[in-house]
Amino acid sequence: MTDPSKLDEEESALIEANLDRYRALDEGTMKPRSESGIHFVRVCRGKKEPVTKHEHVYLKWRRLQLLEATHRYKRKQEEDRQSVPEFEDGYPRSEFGTREEYIRDRARQRASIRNRE
Repeated sequence: MTDPSKLDEEESALIEANLDRYRALDEGTMKPRSESGIHFVRVCRGKKEPVTKHEHVYLKWRRLQLLEATHRYKRKQEEDRQSVPEFEDGYPRSEFGTREEYIRDRARQRASIRNRE
């Protein structure tokens, strides 16, 4: 039985030999020239069930690409989360300064407005 989380040698060979054509049909940059091509496009759109080995392999490849992209995105989020500490020196990290700095700056803004009037 084949592992659903990766392509076997036969599936990899099919993808390697036909990926450009599969993607062109899927994306609509190539028009199907036969009944099997039309069926392939319908399978890609989710309107038909896959029948041929080509259809099964391409759908599996697309699913694996999506899973890989999702894992990359989640890893990147986790790396970003770890690289920016939430707390520094035991205090919550503030990107806008402390409450005292806000009050001081607000008082300066109000004074500046009064001086203009």
